[in-house]
Order: sequence, then structure tokens, then C-alpha cells
Amino acid sequence: MNQEAKDDRGYLDMVPEVFGFVQHLILPSICDGNADARILFQFEQSRKYNAGVRWHPGGQYQIYVNEGMVDKLYEFCNIYGGLESSFMRQHLEEFEAQGVSFDQALGVSFTAGLIQVLMHEYFHVAAGHVGYLREVYWQDDEPEFCFSESDASEDDPVYLAFRKMAELEADGAATALMLQFAEDILEGLDISFASGETRQDLLHRAILLGCFGAVCLINGLFEKSVHASEEYPFPATRLINLCSSYFRVVAPDLVRWKDGDYKVRHVEDDDASEITDVMQASVSRALFILHDALEAHGTKSELLVEGWMDRPDETTDFMHDVLMVLGGSTPSKSVHGRELSALSELHADMMRKLAPHRELDLWPMTENG
Repeated sequence: MNQEAKDDRGYLDMVPEVFGFVQHLILPSICDGNADARILFQFEQSRKYNAGVRWHPGGQYQIYVNEGMVDKLYEFCNIYGGLESSFMRQHLEEFEAQGVSFDQALGVSFTAGLIQVLMHEYFHVAAGHVGYLREVYWQDDEPEFCFSESDASEDDPVYLAFRKMAELEADGAATALMLQFAEDILEGLDISFASGETRQDLLHRAILLGCFGAVCLINGLFEKSVHASEEYPFPATRLINLCSSYFRVVAPDLVRWKDGDYKVRHVEDDDASEITDVMQASVSRALFILHDALEAHGTKSELLVEGWMDRPDETTDFMHDVLMVLGGSTPSKSVHGRELSALSELHADMMRKLAPHRELDLWPMTENG
């Protein structure tokens, strides 16, 4: 992950390998044996940074990723690597202490980001999002249906709420499931390092850095001339949602599925202390690094207060809500946390509408990390 590699764009060679990882390892583990015939992956030579899923007559789905998105994700991982912040330096030093090079450590984040994009699009199929939208909005004279480029009315509040909930569900399921394949990601990159108390925190942090970057990319955060569509939640909402998903990964025994949504059981003091330690070592530090990377990119970050290193007692409303979901509580301080909570209230109704189109029960797949 260096300037020379960026100039020759050799990182694009990783794309078919990641496609194969998803198609031949992840998908067979969660769906029937027809995945290879039904789910096709396409790398498109387009400078637009975009990814999506297309339905074709006959029941095939094409998941596509544009070259421009891969370029932007690679570029952002290099921004991670170029940071002089203490958190990023320590992150790379922890990998180096295990015999993992700078490029390999950033390669974990880059690979995780690509997998996040692919699995996000796949879950639009598996969760019934594409099927439902086709039934309600598709015109029969269209030769194919593209979920990511639907022409449904952006003035329809029901449609807009559905699209936002669909994006959040796909984000959360993709990240929670991918963390179950963390060791396989290392093996695929020919990386090995010793086990230890901090091993999972380090690996999860690297994966989360890729997921955070990919989610922001999907929403166009890094394209200054493009404003987020009303169809998509703001990146901060999506980041809070990913943190909530991560809580399900590290504390599966404290979460249950009820009435079409996740419910958190009462958290005892001992459990809360253990969870807090894990969160501080993994997701919290990943968010600090993300903040610095956004600022280095020239994108104003609202994740932390300005000069936050010298003002440790001051917390943005966003970070307050992150801490709430990492403790199993409901976010309500920030506008983005309130948006997530409001959409969660509609989730049970969405599940009923999706039921005829749903191919997989996402809850059992993502309940154990």
C-alpha cells in the first residue's frame, strides 16, 4: 500500500481474489448450493465510485463494483497509513510486533472494505430488499432492475424510509458476518501472527477501519461535489449502526431477536466492564483513526470535537450515541442517533413486508462473532 503500487494500480489485481473469497467461501457457508449460478460478480471499468445489484430475468443477480470505488477505497487506506496520529502509529506498531508489515496491515483494511461492499450488496438480495422493491416499483417493460439505481419517487416518504432501513440492515449484516471470517481474511492474505489477549482487538480494528471507509464511500462522503441522496442515511447514522452491529458480535449473549428487531438484555456491571475494554481497544480506536483520516483527506469530520486530544472530557453528540449503542442502549443525543432510533421503530413493519421475499434469516447468521 504505497505510492509505487498506487501509480501502477497493481492493487486492482486483488479484486478478483476478493470476488472469489466471497463467492466460494462466504456465500456457500450461508446459502444454498445454487449461489454460483444465481449470484454473479462484475468488476466494471467505470470511474464512478459506485456498487450495486442488478436483477436479470431468469432470477440471476449481478453484483457489480466500479473501478472508481476500488480506487477511492485504496486511496483512503493509504491516507490511514500516512497518518502521524498516535493511535494509527500504535495500530501499525502492534502489527509490526507480530511480524506483520505496514503494507500487510493496511491490506487487511483494504480487503475488508471490498468484502463489506460485496456483502452489503448481496444482503440486499438475501434480505428481500430487491424482491420487495421490484414488486412495488418495477415496471414490466424494463429489461432489468437495478436496486442501486431505482427510479422510484424520492418524494415518497414510505419509499425513503424503506431505502434507509435497507441500507442500514445491509451494512450491519455484512459487517457482523464478515467478522466471523476474520481468520480466513488473514489466511487469504498469507498473514499469520501469534495468538494473545489483544489479537482479536487488533484484527477487528483493522477490519473495522476498512468497513468504516467503505460505508462512507458508498454514501459519497469523499466526493465534495456530490451531496448524499435522501435515499441514504447520513454516514454518521451508518457508523452508529455499525457500532451497534459490532456490539452484537462481541456480546451475542446480551442480545435477542424479538418483534422484528434486536433487543438488549440487562447488562450486569461485570459484563459492562469487559465489553467496555473490548470496545475501547477496537471500535473506539478505529473511530479515532477514521476521524484523523477524514481530516487529512480534507473532509470535515464531526466525529470528535476540534482539538479533542487536549479536551478529553468533551464529547460530540455523535460519540455520545456511539458509547450508548456500545453499551447496549438507545442512541438519542445526536440527530443521527435519533434518525437511527426512529428508523428502528419502523423495522418490525418493514420485516413483515419483506417476509415473502426474504431468502435468509439474518439474525442466526450474525449472532455469534
